[in-house]
Amino acid sequence: MDKTPKSAYELALEKLKDQDRQRGEDAPLALSDAQKKEIAELRKVCEAKLAEREILFRSERARLQLDPEAAEKLAKSEEDYGRDRRRLEEQRDAAIARVRSASTAPGGKAGAAGTSAAGRRGGRKGRGAARAVAAFALGLAAAVGAVAQSAAAGETPAGGGASGAVTQGRVVIRAARLFDPVDGVLKRDAEVTVEGDAIRSVRVGRVPVAGRAGADAGSPPPATGSPVAVTIDLGDATLLPGLIDAHTHVLLQGDPTARSYDEQILNESIAHRTVRAVAAARTALLHGFTTLRDLGSEGAGYADVALRDGIAEGHVPGPRLFVATLALDITGAYPLLGFSPETRLPTGVQVADGPDAGRRAVREQVQHGTDWIKVYCDRAYFVNDDGALDSIPTFDPDELAAIVDEAHRQGKKVAAHAMAPKGIGNALRAGVDSIEHGVGLDAATIKLMLRRGVVYCPTLTVTEYVAPERSAEGRGIWDRIPEFHHRSFQAALSAGVPIAFGTDAGGFPWDGPNQAEEFPAMVRLGMSEVAALRAATTVAAALLGRDGDLGRIAPGYRADLIAVRGNPLERIDVMKDVGFVMARGRIEKNGLAAGQ
Repeated sequence: MDKTPKSAYELALEKLKDQDRQRGEDAPLALSDAQKKEIAELRKVCEAKLAEREILFRSERARLQLDPEAAEKLAKSEEDYGRDRRRLEEQRDAAIARVRSASTAPGGKAGAAGTSAAGRRGGRKGRGAARAVAAFALGLAAAVGAVAQSAAAGETPAGGGASGAVTQGRVVIRAARLFDPVDGVLKRDAEVTVEGDAIRSVRVGRVPVAGRAGADAGSPPPATGSPVAVTIDLGDATLLPGLIDAHTHVLLQGDPTARSYDEQILNESIAHRTVRAVAAARTALLHGFTTLRDLGSEGAGYADVALRDGIAEGHVPGPRLFVATLALDITGAYPLLGFSPETRLPTGVQVADGPDAGRRAVREQVQHGTDWIKVYCDRAYFVNDDGALDSIPTFDPDELAAIVDEAHRQGKKVAAHAMAPKGIGNALRAGVDSIEHGVGLDAATIKLMLRRGVVYCPTLTVTEYVAPERSAEGRGIWDRIPEFHHRSFQAALSAGVPIAFGTDAGGFPWDGPNQAEEFPAMVRLGMSEVAALRAATTVAAALLGRDGDLGRIAPGYRADLIAVRGNPLERIDVMKDVGFVMARGRIEKNGLAAGQ
């Protein structure tokens, strides 16, 4: 297997070690302990500044590579980066040389005698070396200061990609407001410190003196000796936790009609669909969705597992993925359907007839890396004599119970596609963890959801998108589906059912509606702006079992942050225009800056 290419930062460290070997600095008697300590400190400062400069360069390069008219700017950026690196390395080498020269100064000797002399005279030489370290640090700070100022001013917004800037040192992000989904309020004058891929501290109510901030309770002060931070000031923006879409299909590109679905499954190879899924994942990320629960590869096998792992390893940009691989259904209930019986066709699900087959399917999916199990619990929707939405259930109670039991034994949760009361009721009695779509919730199923603590993921956006075309192709029930769906959502909301944000993106094209359309859809049906934002943060994080490190901006949580202009508690539509995205500590997008 090919090794991951080394970054400029890693190459610089190797160069330092090579120079040490060439100069004989590893010889145990060549330098005093004090000199070795000072050289180590010089290296530490240099490494931090080299990493800081690389962060800024990679962010700018990622942005410029997306602009076909920015070739000259890209070349200039690369030239500036190379010049700055050389300057930093020269300053480092000169500072180390000054410290080393103490071992050959008049009256000094190498080896044990030199150590002894350094100990006897320790005062003056120690202070001189310390001044060299301090001077070196100041010189490095000056070398990158102008670039850091540009980043803070928004002149180097980062585009997405594996080349997004991972924070080797500290990054401080400032904004006029911060949304805390736990207490549901906006906090003024926020300052969030990120180290690596984690949030180290959160401070609000900054005092406008020398950039200091008033600390929140529970937010530790910056660590003594931490590398100098890059500061990014987002100005009059609102910081929020990275968003979670709890129902997507990255391997689909829209399926409003049976034909559009069939064409993808029949005509596109899994490799081609995976390439398109990479683009879909990046689209979601740039819209501010730093985590997705992807509920079914729709005939693409375990490609979602590969994409999840490729993103996690940094090969391609994208959100953190929780995948469900092959959704489960019974024979004859899921596309592709209606073809000649002599024709062997792929299918969008894994067929599992009977309790034993269901258990075996769960075990196979766990073996191949699934995070969730997805089951289809009903089909063939119609309006019954009582005027309510009805359906034909798929799995019988014993089959569903076996699937859910096996999944839970394996430590996996179960998501149930269930639209009408019969399918929803079967799923709930089997013990599923979430109801997807839930277009026809009634009083009995809502009561059961509340009693069992089952989460509702309504996916309003996809219903509005697919209903017209599905009706036009002859499925008249879709004229009524939006009406049923709206009433169902409002009933669940009124009853206090936990609602997680989910869009079914992939059911509509990834280059079509913005996933954030779900926010105003929820608000129009009576959900408060605070509750809608919680649905995409704390509620969705709890559904994923990650409420301890996702869904909040708090010390110890993952460094998944987004920002929007304006106040989403006053106008939820601003969520459709996310201007800043940080995922796993990588700045993937920055179109916001103070004064812009």
